[in-house]
Amino acid sequence: MFTIFHVFILVGLAAGAAAGGILGAKYFGWPGRILGALLGAWAGGIVGNIPYLITLKWMAREIVKKSNDELRAELHDSKCLTPNLLLLELDRRGEDIRRELPLVLEMLTAEDTSRRGPGWAALTSAFPELARRVKNYCVNDSVEVCRQKIEVLRQKPDASANPPASSPGPITYRGSTMEVQVGDHVEFKLWLFFWQGWQKGRVEYVPGISPKNSALERDGMRWVGISGEGVRTAVLVDAATNQTRHTLRFISRSTDDFKETPKNYRFEDEE
Repeated sequence: MFTIFHVFILVGLAAGAAAGGILGAKYFGWPGRILGALLGAWAGGIVGNIPYLITLKWMAREIVKKSNDELRAELHDSKCLTPNLLLLELDRRGEDIRRELPLVLEMLTAEDTSRRGPGWAALTSAFPELARRVKNYCVNDSVEVCRQKIEVLRQKPDASANPPASSPGPITYRGSTMEVQVGDHVEFKLWLFFWQGWQKGRVEYVPGISPKNSALERDGMRWVGISGEGVRTAVLVDAATNQTRHTLRFISRSTDDFKETPKNYRFEDEE
């Protein structure tokens, strides 16, 4: 979906390339023009992307102020253009976002093609494992073609909408055999605040080890509770592999007394 932000980037690329080419030619001739145009386009693209980053940062700050009910109400508003951000924030809070999958599939096959772009962004951001199963989806295809391409997501509703309960056994970090333990020093990434990069934190809650918390273990789904500087989040455990998502990675074991979940532990969105 082409937006005003793409215009800013294109203008930045063109202006940067032109300015760089002129300056390069002035001092180094034709070789300088070529190199200057390339460097100028690179710098112009960065500058042109600034309005998008500023807007996204402002939106993220507004989103975190809202309650879960407010986020879901906005998500179901037909005028919503950022369902991906709303789903990522709900997921960060440990909410079951798979119940919103039917809405995302509805957006992907909407008559209005302007709804399909946000729907595809929501699928690839919040449900990347499902997005990989869809081949060559294009928002400009006919409704019938779009329906055919996402039919693969409807063939096994039990697997996509209601994942099986996690199998017995320890929870491990993605791509390793390292078991997740309370007190672990970790790095985590919040896609809603991607500009902050990897943030350092501690594991507060591990399903199967910590006293059961209804906010982080329900409906066959489990989350690992993480605390960072000024933020608390939860990382979903893959029901099939018992591994955490790639947004969490291990640094080191606890070397202090923090090795058990506090008895009065409450996740921030637990009622």
